[in-house]
Amino acid sequence: MRHINTGLNALAFLWASVATLYLLVVSDVAGGHTASALGDGGDVVGDLGLSLASADGVWVVGLLILVTVLAGLPLGVSLTHHEGHRLVTGIAAWLLLGFSLISGFSLGMVYLPVPLLMFASVATGRVQARGVTSPELRGGTE
Repeated sequence: MRHINTGLNALAFLWASVATLYLLVVSDVAGGHTASALGDGGDVVGDLGLSLASADGVWVVGLLILVTVLAGLPLGVSLTHHEGHRLVTGIAAWLLLGFSLISGFSLGMVYLPVPLLMFASVATGRVQARGVTSPELRGGTE
């Protein structure tokens, strides 16, 4: 079961990392910030959407990196110390769920799977803590 917890936390951290890279580099969620491309004659050829990092600046970069570090914290705890893993994962999951709901449709929905994966990790940790009594879950038949 410990491998399942670590795997779910690794998947949550991977999702948060890819989401952060996508939001900072690729996406145009900046809400209308554009840059114009000029042609040879000085005519506007087209408007280019700016990425979130170039449109909103340093504060949003710091916020998204903080979210990614918070998503990676349970993975580090589950790899190094199994004690307290559920507590750290649960606190991080609640904080990330709050971030996802507060930031809403602009940034938060991209990060919503991260706390859900963390809650699944906490739930599998509870099953392990109680002890597995079902033969199907143990992998054997009786």
